[in-house]
Amino acid sequence: MIKRTIFDVETRSEIDLRERGLDVYIHHPSTEMLCATVATDRFHGTASFVDSSDGREVLESRMRAAGLNVVSPAVLVSILRASETVVASNCAFDEAASRVLLGVTIERERWSCTMARAMRHGLPGSLEAGAAVMRLPEGKDKEGNRLSRQLWQPRSAWSSKARRYPAVVAAYPAKVKAYEERRAWAVVSGAPFKELPPLPLPSLEEFRGPKWFEDADRLTRNAVYNAADVRVSQMMDSALPELEPEEWAIWHHVWKMNERGIPLDMTLINGAISISDRAISDVTERIASYTGGLVTSLKAPGQLVEWAQRYGVYFPSWAKDDVAAALANPALPEPVRVVAVARQEAGRGSVAKYETARAMVSPDSRLRHQIVYAGTSTLRLAGRGVQPLNLFRPKLMADQGAGTADIKAGRPLRIPEWKMRYDPEKALHAIRSADLDALREMGDPEEILSDNIRSMIEAPAGKLIASPDLSAIEARGVFWISDCTKALDAYRRNEDLYCALASKIFGFKVNKKDHPEERQNGKIGVLSCGYGAGPSRVAEANKIPEELAKSIVYGYRDEYPEVRNNGWNGLENAAVEAIRYPGRYVTTCRGRVGFLFEAGWLKMWLPSGRWLYMPEAGVDDEGRLFYHSWIKGAWREVSIWGGVLINFVIQGGMRDLMYFFEMQIAAMPEYELILQCYDSLTALVDATRAGELCDRMMKVMTTPPAWAHDFPLGVEGKPKRRYS
Repeated sequence: MIKRTIFDVETRSEIDLRERGLDVYIHHPSTEMLCATVATDRFHGTASFVDSSDGREVLESRMRAAGLNVVSPAVLVSILRASETVVASNCAFDEAASRVLLGVTIERERWSCTMARAMRHGLPGSLEAGAAVMRLPEGKDKEGNRLSRQLWQPRSAWSSKARRYPAVVAAYPAKVKAYEERRAWAVVSGAPFKELPPLPLPSLEEFRGPKWFEDADRLTRNAVYNAADVRVSQMMDSALPELEPEEWAIWHHVWKMNERGIPLDMTLINGAISISDRAISDVTERIASYTGGLVTSLKAPGQLVEWAQRYGVYFPSWAKDDVAAALANPALPEPVRVVAVARQEAGRGSVAKYETARAMVSPDSRLRHQIVYAGTSTLRLAGRGVQPLNLFRPKLMADQGAGTADIKAGRPLRIPEWKMRYDPEKALHAIRSADLDALREMGDPEEILSDNIRSMIEAPAGKLIASPDLSAIEARGVFWISDCTKALDAYRRNEDLYCALASKIFGFKVNKKDHPEERQNGKIGVLSCGYGAGPSRVAEANKIPEELAKSIVYGYRDEYPEVRNNGWNGLENAAVEAIRYPGRYVTTCRGRVGFLFEAGWLKMWLPSGRWLYMPEAGVDDEGRLFYHSWIKGAWREVSIWGGVLINFVIQGGMRDLMYFFEMQIAAMPEYELILQCYDSLTALVDATRAGELCDRMMKVMTTPPAWAHDFPLGVEGKPKRRYS
């Protein structure tokens, strides 16, 4: 048995991995293995799975000349099968490639992922970034990456000529006719004429030429790049600790959840896209008519710029923000305004997620590999593809409720009148029927499509969706870690904290029924101010006047001074002390949080008993805390203070609390977990027992672990056909 093997593969396909997602990509008929490399502590071997156009012997000879140990695919497969642990930089991809393309099943328990291990310790997960930040002796082969990309997808000429081929076919009769006319004229006039062989119409394959680059030089360079990746992975594997047993179990659970997939209603998705396409077509035709054919596409910046210039407006950019700024100018000429509004309508992204879902969905209508373990610095999940963790929450019914409150209070209606007539069931039927006219009768089609994004997640036959939601878990966490007894006791008594803070802000007793707007401002305070946000940020995030934001922010700080004193200040002081005295363990927040500074790393001990890592941390000459993180493609210094630290504590701690619940539910066979969204768990359950099973989930989610025994938890939820 081989103790440990590093493994990496290179593949090629007609489709794009990022656009179509792992599951669709790996099962596509055109996807195949190019080469793969394995490495143990004593052995490196690279196998090519495609033959060169120059011949296999030439390819293998050049691979050896490049310093590679060439092995057969059979030898590589035998090493994988004999390995106790297989290490890869992205296990989900390499496991799928080995299983689907090689026919080698490696149990998931045998995999170790350097990406997951790096992100667990606050480091970037990619090989390139990880090698740079860890200052490994060898980094990512950037030039090899650039050249290898030529092999991963078909030749650009092969793709572009496919698009041109219909025009070639259409033009062929005219080409033959012109040739015959020239020959006939030559016979009559005696003009010189060169007789050519018959002009056959080339087949699509002949016209396109070879699909792939398969010359020995390129394939060798790709194999060298692949072997270099394995060497870097081997160095990262040696430098990084394995995941702790609890974290390994979570990583493994997330992997299984990704494989399980999220069930989608493809009829709804196709209907939404069809409606949006027709709406955009309608507005484009209207503008083409309005401009006399000068603007035939609302996605053609050149036409839009020229149209604005006709009316003396220099409008070089028609990006979303620039269009919004221009429309805010009352002096904008009406013809330009009409086109700008149309550009907004055509550019609204209400169907972007629908389109991404359709591109990535598997044949069984499941959306897979959409969540990333430890994708944030606090180890919470991150999203990819459709970004299911950040799907728009439905708000039209909430708007309708606010409108009802306006009517009851005798106030002018502050929402469009159509929202008062909105019926979600009728909207779903119209979308699934691709009925744009029906949506137009209801109101704004684009807004209705956006409001139904979550509805595309639908339970399959015989199942319902149970998705209990923890109430204000982060706000409660801030009060809990700060020992703010006033707020904690209010939660324990099931009092409305939003009304309580609103009463403080506005100076009169606020209740939910009679003062919905004031209560909403109290809610903004409770949910937005715990991490130290100032008035400007609160105003911008919630689209409220800055004077109102000041009242909310300072009202919150006055009402709950423990958040500032025990939370922000306590955490910042403890972190600074730990950095100034390396090796000293400094506690704060009644011993629930601790800091330890070692070898340039600031480690934060969370209430759950897990370390959170902040690499290359320090305190500058002005007493300012900082650490380093991979942001926008670079290893950057990040300033931190108490408000950021409490964010880390709460998001990290609440992440651990959620997994305490989630891992219990995952162990119960009655639940098919498909999604975790920070404060909610989503599972498919038997429709005949849905109420009982949802109640059991909520019981689990309100029974805290010993380390959070006094945490005031609140949860609500009921089984539904669709995710909301």
